Amino acid sequence: RREFARVPAYFLCDAHTGVASRVPDPPVGGPLSDFHRVGLISRPCGGGGGGGGGGGGEGVAYAIAELVPMLGTDHATLRLYWSATGLWLSKEVKYAGLGHPDSWANDAVISHAQKLWWVDLSCGLLACDPFTEHQDLLFVPLPDGCVPPVAGTENDLIKHRCVTSSGGKLRYIQIHSRLGVPIISVWVLADPEHATWDCECHLPFSEIWSRRWVSRITRKKSLMVAAAHPVHTGMLFFVHGPRQEPIHSGCESKKDD
Repeated sequence: RREFARVPAYFLCDAHTGVASRVPDPPVGGPLSDFHRVGLISRPCGGGGGGGGGGGGEGVAYAIAELVPMLGTDHATLRLYWSATGLWLSKEVKYAGLGHPDSWANDAVISHAQKLWWVDLSCGLLACDPFTEHQDLLFVPLPDGCVPPVAGTENDLIKHRCVTSSGGKLRYIQIHSRLGVPIISVWVLADPEHATWDCECHLPFSEIWSRRWVSRITRKKSLMVAAAHPVHTGMLFFVHGPRQEPIHSGCESKKDD
């Protein structure tokens, strides 16, 4: 994404060839102004999917999708760009599953399990498969007790929460207090269709500060949650000042339901 004359422009780059091409602006609804609402997903050609999603270079089809929730309704607007046709289309998608949120703020978009997942760190996730002919939005609320009674600022939520793909599953990570003790908690989305989260671990901050390598960083700067390792689920990453610090949480063995 680049800013040119204050108008956002998006480029699709092939990391193998180094070739980049500008994504044309949607003909309806104006340019893609908020990158937090825009996701990219790929699928091998011939892998199925309606809506003209087949094709694309090197046997791969790409879809760029922007989700615009329509508050107070049971549907949202999905704007799609297909790499095979080079065209945009816009359609309404309905909520499926356990209901839908009363309000929505896009914080991130994740490509996972052949779906795009739009994340609102104050309430949950919205997911759909852009390659299917009839898209329905699946709403997955955050784990029990994780929806704040009063919404905080977006900056506070981004510091203390994140949703990331790790070990083939989506994980929700949160820095919070439990009985007055600062902890890091990790939940795994075990069953998206039924919004089932399994608590994987609770890690007290006292365990982090007691480790040898922590002596080289200062406690005056708070840790901000960043991500989990895409393969090693017990490895969490936090931002500390200008750099990232990896922390092995031991979540594989410290399960607490």
